[in-house]
Amino acid sequence: MKQAFYGQINLTKLGIIVRQHPELVKEYDSKKEGKQKVINVNILEKDEADRFGNTACIVVSCNRDKQKLPTGAYYIADIKPSTPKSEDKKPSFDDPIPTLPTENDDIPF
Repeated sequence: MKQAFYGQINLTKLGIIVRQHPELVKEYDSKKEGKQKVINVNILEKDEADRFGNTACIVVSCNRDKQKLPTGAYYIADIKPSTPKSEDKKPSFDDPIPTLPTENDDIPF
C-alpha cells in the first residue's frame, strides 16, 4: 500500500501569499466542476523528522527573485506520514456471549 500523509494548510498564510502574488493563481476550466483557481505548490522532504514527526513540508511555488515576502512565509504546511488506526474489533458469532449477573453480585436491589 502506498504511504499517505496528512497535515494542516495554513490558510491565513496562503491568503497573504495570494494577495501579494495574484500572478501565482492559475485559472482553468474543468468539464466536471467549471472554472477552478489553483496555485502550484512543492512538497519538500525533510532530511529528518522534526519533534512532531513531520517529514515533509508544502511550499507555494514562487521564484526567489519575484518573492515579495520573507522566504519562510511561503511555507504553508508541515506534513507527516499517516498511520492507519486499527479498527475496533467487530463482534463475531464466535465470540463468547456475555453472561448475566447472578444472585451473588452483592447488588442492593
